[in-house]
Amino acid sequence: MQETFSTTKKLWITALFFALSISQNLFAAQKQPAAFYETSTYQLRQSDPNLTGEGVTIYSICRSQEYINGIPQGDFFCDTSHSSLAQSNITFIENGNSPLNQLSTHATAIASILVGYDENANNEAIGDFLYESAAPQAAILNGEFWDFLIHDIFKSQLPE
Repeated sequence: MQETFSTTKKLWITALFFALSISQNLFAAQKQPAAFYETSTYQLRQSDPNLTGEGVTIYSICRSQEYINGIPQGDFFCDTSHSSLAQSNITFIENGNSPLNQLSTHATAIASILVGYDENANNEAIGDFLYESAAPQAAILNGEFWDFLIHDIFKSQLPE
């Protein structure tokens, strides 16, 4: 009886360590951003795998951070060298009014949430994971807010 109890105890301890080792990797194996689980984005795509954004173009408007005499200084571009945007289809709408053409961390973050994809993403806190945005196969037109208003909205025409 003592030997059976001891063997059973060893099996439970082994199973517990095995379960703990698996659970350590479960979070890292999930897709990120994790907030898309809360908004049911991943669940919706699981119910219809065709909801990837393919054939969709998103006009991402970002306001310049700097203005001189009311003129936007061109710091609205998303950083296409970001690892989650390396394979993305991003076109910049530039009407020649923005002298600096600088990158925007805000525009980069928005583009990453909308169309980012990185199979080899890594974060110090959670390890390796798959980063998959809301619509990873959609295209983005990245433009500046005032240019969009002046050249598209006020003239009632679609962006080129």
